[in-house]
Amino acid sequence: MNLTAHDYRDALAQFAERVDAVDDREWSAPTRCCPEWRVGDLVHHVADETAWVAPLLEGREPDDAQAEAGRQAADDPAEHWTSAAGTARRAVDAGVPAGSVTLPSGRVDADAYLAEVCCDTVIHTWDLADATGGDTRLPAELVEACAQWFDAVEDEWRDNGLIGPPADVPPGADAQTALLARFGRST
Repeated sequence: MNLTAHDYRDALAQFAERVDAVDDREWSAPTRCCPEWRVGDLVHHVADETAWVAPLLEGREPDDAQAEAGRQAADDPAEHWTSAAGTARRAVDAGVPAGSVTLPSGRVDADAYLAEVCCDTVIHTWDLADATGGDTRLPAELVEACAQWFDAVEDEWRDNGLIGPPADVPPGADAQTALLARFGRST
């Protein structure tokens, strides 16, 4: 099962729900995904990554994507997220190109890039909900699709330092707990 544009739109919606639920006092709450990050930092991180989607799918170079992300950036993390997510959603709605996109690390298939961004958004949705005491349940279809996609890249990501060591998976864990553990999250 591949992650699709439909899955990415769903991931954007899931993250948006969690952003909308952040209380003003929670923006400075710590996150477990990155010890130095606060909730606002996490939302800015996902917004920055999301702001790259449209320019890259349009065939622009990483420097252009970074400049676009800078133009969309806002001091307010929710505003930054809303701007980036809207632009990414419109780009995906226009259609994912059949070719490849250029990342700082080189060219990759556009569908593979979208799957990577989708899975990252799903995992960070849990991170955001966890940090704010929100709804940490992720849609089963997204969890399954991310797990299947991650099977092909997990070793490479770990070898390249993109993720740390996996967390222990408790006996009888559900699919979401098992996926999060592969990304180093313990529930």
